[in-house]
Amino acid sequence: MALLADLLDKYIFSGVPSNAVYDLIKVAWEKANHRSWEDLYLDAFQEALDEIRPRLAAYTESGDVALDRLALSKALHYDLGVAVDALPFSKLSSEELAAELARGMEARSVLIVGGHNLSPDDYAQLTRNLISHAKAHFKEAILTDESAFRRALLDETLTNQKLVQEVQAYLANEFGFALEKLSGIENKIDTQTKLVQQMAVDLGGIKHLAESQSAATPSEIDLDRLALLDELDRASRARCMERWQAAGVARTDAIELAADPSIGAPRPELQLQAEKPLLLLVGELGVGKSLIGERLLQSAIMKARENTEAPVPVYLRARSAAGRLQEAVEAAASGLGNPHVQGATVVIDGADEAGIGPAAEVLAEARILVGTWPRTTTVITSRPTPTLVEAEEAVPVPQLSKEEAYALVSRFAGQPITEGMASGWPVPVRDAIRRPLFAVLLGTHLRDQGRMPRSTGELLADLVERSLGRVKADYASANQLLRRLAVLSTDRGGGSVPSADVASRAEEQQILDSGLAVEHSGAFAFPLPILTQWFAAQSLAAGVPTPDDLMSDPQRLEHWRYSLIIFAGTFSHDQVSKLLIPLAEKYPAFAAEIVNEGLTQWGLVEEVSPPPALECGRRIRTAMQAWVKGIGPLAQLIAPVREDGSLPTIGAQTSGAWLTTAWHRGDKELAEVIEMPASVKFFDQPSSDWTGLRGARPGHQSAWAWRWALDELVSSLSQRLQQRALPVSEDPLALEALWQAALVVTGHGHGSLYPGPIPLAEIEKRLCHLPEDAMITAGSWRLYVGHFKAKVSDLREAGKTELQMPWPGPDRKMSGSMWIWEPYTDKQILARARFVYAGALEGYQQLVDMWFPRLASRMQTAVTLPARLVGVIAPQNQGKSSPTISWYWEALPYGSQSIVDVQIGEIGLDDTYLLSAFDRVRSLRREAVTWIGATLFNGVLRIFGSNPMTELVYTWLWDDLKRIAWV
Repeated sequence: MALLADLLDKYIFSGVPSNAVYDLIKVAWEKANHRSWEDLYLDAFQEALDEIRPRLAAYTESGDVALDRLALSKALHYDLGVAVDALPFSKLSSEELAAELARGMEARSVLIVGGHNLSPDDYAQLTRNLISHAKAHFKEAILTDESAFRRALLDETLTNQKLVQEVQAYLANEFGFALEKLSGIENKIDTQTKLVQQMAVDLGGIKHLAESQSAATPSEIDLDRLALLDELDRASRARCMERWQAAGVARTDAIELAADPSIGAPRPELQLQAEKPLLLLVGELGVGKSLIGERLLQSAIMKARENTEAPVPVYLRARSAAGRLQEAVEAAASGLGNPHVQGATVVIDGADEAGIGPAAEVLAEARILVGTWPRTTTVITSRPTPTLVEAEEAVPVPQLSKEEAYALVSRFAGQPITEGMASGWPVPVRDAIRRPLFAVLLGTHLRDQGRMPRSTGELLADLVERSLGRVKADYASANQLLRRLAVLSTDRGGGSVPSADVASRAEEQQILDSGLAVEHSGAFAFPLPILTQWFAAQSLAAGVPTPDDLMSDPQRLEHWRYSLIIFAGTFSHDQVSKLLIPLAEKYPAFAAEIVNEGLTQWGLVEEVSPPPALECGRRIRTAMQAWVKGIGPLAQLIAPVREDGSLPTIGAQTSGAWLTTAWHRGDKELAEVIEMPASVKFFDQPSSDWTGLRGARPGHQSAWAWRWALDELVSSLSQRLQQRALPVSEDPLALEALWQAALVVTGHGHGSLYPGPIPLAEIEKRLCHLPEDAMITAGSWRLYVGHFKAKVSDLREAGKTELQMPWPGPDRKMSGSMWIWEPYTDKQILARARFVYAGALEGYQQLVDMWFPRLASRMQTAVTLPARLVGVIAPQNQGKSSPTISWYWEALPYGSQSIVDVQIGEIGLDDTYLLSAFDRVRSLRREAVTWIGATLFNGVLRIFGSNPMTELVYTWLWDDLKRIAWV
């Protein structure tokens, strides 16, 4: 152990002579331990925490001490831009990196000390102490298995003979005692393989591997062969497990996936065949190309177990086989058979990782190999690269079918998931789960959470961050280029970008090496929209594009929708606010959609302490001010504003994870944000100086205040709409409200069957006994007596003596039936329907113009108008069934007059009409083409109630506002 420790200290921890030799040692260690250096590094922090936990417990009231491993990983990759797998120990153990990491860990609260009263300086000192202990544990872990390291080093060097001379020279320069031994060996042995074996002996006494096979009996040979096949099979399954675990899948799930041969089973066109002996499987991140290669290898191992004459199964990494493929296969086949005679089934993984030149070399050597040895087949896996995708042997790995995708999600979710159930999922998620990796990640997420995440932004970010587990080391160096590609691609609606616009000639290879982008015909693109959106969100956090640039064009905003959702859900309050403040002020409807999808609702379950009370109040007030400015006149109805439109004082109070806020409405002059008095209670009387009292646990997302303020406004607006309480001042809704009030005052009930008219004298007689400030309740309407009297007076001045029903009434007598439509002939039903729908159209436009001018550009009905309302009314069935209607909006050119075109017919409308309406609205409303749609409405003809126009208007408003997250 002393010699090995000395070697590692000098050879690895003090810097290496070349990346090639360093890679040799690192790969050897990983092969010995079947784990990545990053896993080891993160585990070292957990071990360090366990070691110092008793000391940390003294700082916490609850005794809870934990490590947020995901936050630690983010601190490394996002804050520092560090890929652990790509750094030597000397860098990982440097004081400079430790200081940077400490700052990132403190900002992300990686070290969790529950209920502590630590000062920032004390917390920082504990964090630095944890890092110091973790470095020691990391170094110790590398030295835990000396024999496994020696075996792996020998094996790796045997398949990397080009490095032998470099390794020999380095060992000779570094260790004078070894130089003499190596020189003596060199004089006696003329093959590099023997030299490397002797080097292994010097590193710890490994026995010579070249035992004379003639000395062994046939039974011993068979047993050795079967043991080697078993080891090869276990290694294959271990690699499968490691890939799943590196992507964030739990170990138990990774074991299940690796053990199930149906997961990743190659389709017929991907099977190795004598007439098609060479396959180049090409696929992007998460599509399962490496898994298919492993399944083909496992199948070959099974055949070799059953038949000693079967082709020899061989697994190689492309980067170690390039330039010496036949030699590498022969070495890997040692002890398993003679590939020259019985052939070989060769799986070469990761051709793209070897680089363009070596990858092409491997392909050329594979062509020669399958043409030279009988019964030899080879499969090469690669991400798309310009050289390989154009090869004759290239076969794209297909995505899962929708049925396969939902079946895989269901399996790991522990519940059936159908396409219909997933219809409400974000489009990027439905696209992504066509790849096995994302289907498994989503299934495990659903199983662990019990439901879809409350935030689309969290889900998208979680899927991408976990899927990038295997490639983080590769994309770290190309991160800035990938962000640039994402910005340019997003502005193009997700399309490809000319290479010259993204990177210089020298930089292009960095993008390809990341494995996250593909190049075709001189242009780069991300193979999966969710990757584009994730990297674009990272660019937003870096300030590109700026808010002004982003909001210069509403069409551009739509392209950035999902990137903004990810951004809002994953970055800090201050970062998010820099973008959301101008967005909410200029485009409050679109901003609400982003906040609704990106941020979870404040709730009752998450034990994450919010900032101090005054900071909470400041954040909410900032967000509320932006919303108030954005929604314009609507703020007077639903926002906690004074008569002059300004915001009053907000009070905030925290208790553990709980936050309580309210708005001050008293006359006392107070600061904009104060600590709310403890005397303010949820059940205070209306006379209290505080209103809008709200309490909850804000949750773990930093930008939660934007959702908090929006929810307060949405709740108020929803209540207004449910009560049909938007003020109106013009016909036709005002007349409908007046008619309702008159029916109530005169004792005619709600008047669904009362045809009128009502004499004004009768109304005046009833009103004279009521106080001016009395409220008349008419269905969902509330009308003050004083206001009612003024309306009646206006009718008198206009020469009226009675109040007429505001819609066409019945044209025949009731026959004793209780059906409300029975006294109407079909002709009269049609007349009433046309009148009611025309009045609703007018009333809807009035309310939108009055209260929703700042939201109207995203309200589907408002944008569709002017339009022709096209409908067919199915006649009554001898008065026994309600008339029904099917109808849709047909957009008209701007400047036209909206009209109602409703007819009586035996057959209703079908979807063929809807397709025409959809094409028309997209043609005439080009500014809304990315989101506007068309709907065919089918249902009961609701024109006979006491306020049918009002009900239609509020139904249209509710549907419009629900689409944009404002109810």
